Amino acid sequence: MKTAPLKKSKSSLSVHSRAVRRAASPTLNVDKSLLNISLPSEPNAPLDTKTRMAKSLTEISLRTNHAGGNGGVGKAKSKKLSTKQRKRKEKAMEMGEAVLERTARKVSESIVKAKAVDHRRAGWDDMNKGIEVPVEAAKNMVVEMRGLVSS
Repeated sequence: MKTAPLKKSKSSLSVHSRAVRRAASPTLNVDKSLLNISLPSEPNAPLDTKTRMAKSLTEISLRTNHAGGNGGVGKAKSKKLSTKQRKRKEKAMEMGEAVLERTARKVSESIVKAKAVDHRRAGWDDMNKGIEVPVEAAKNMVVEMRGLVSS
């Protein structure tokens, strides 16, 4: 049978124990007047590490953005292409242009087809308006024919 371990006394708590870590933060007891202190306005005044880092980061970002946004870092310059490479590149460009032309033609044909579909999709009111004129003309013709037949 296992015996229970001995309990430690409260006075010998470890510095790294959970109870010590959960204790009240020392920042809660800070004097409130310290919160209203402003940073030194003098440029030569010594700055703490955090402020110096923020200032240097700001300067670096301003410098990099001023120099074209890349800070002098960019793609390496391309070397002169060999004859085969140049021909291969030209052929690829021609093929790309051909694809663009084909795509443009297909898009224009598709637009024409879409207009035809939209025209067929016209509502009943639009269809009836288009038919009213021939119907009225047909009625008039029937009336005229009846007049001719009866006379």
